[in-house]
Amino acid sequence: MLNPKHLKQLSFFLENWKNYPEHLENAKKRTIINRLYYYIFLEIREIIKSKIAPVQREHLEKPRTSIHRLVIEIVKNAGFYKEAKYLREIRGIRTSFDYELNSIGEDISLERAKETVKLLESFLPILQKCPDSEVQKAFSKAIENLSKKA
Repeated sequence: MLNPKHLKQLSFFLENWKNYPEHLENAKKRTIINRLYYYIFLEIREIIKSKIAPVQREHLEKPRTSIHRLVIEIVKNAGFYKEAKYLREIRGIRTSFDYELNSIGEDISLERAKETVKLLESFLPILQKCPDSEVQKAFSKAIENLSKKA
């Protein structure tokens, strides 16, 4: 089983990797951003999964892009608007650098991604302490909101 913290560890390893071909610099930075995003996304998702009913968890386990929106929506609906904004921001950075080959500003985006992950890491214990009933209500509201948008 993958521990999300290993993705963060890998990003630090990659960032400190010195003896690599220069032409890989751009790919290295993009990979670090990707690993940082998935680290924090999975940490948040796993906390949410621990607080909802088993029947609800399937919405957060099947691979699909809507899982990312669902997690952000749950965080927002639980009253953590700033944290939802940060998660949306780092997802946007990750998406941009995964799909837009001509993206520029990798250094700025990498630094912003690292800052955002730090902010969201401080949110993890807060989410962990959030009552299960509040997360379950936020989950139900998120499912309802996303089904209206679909």
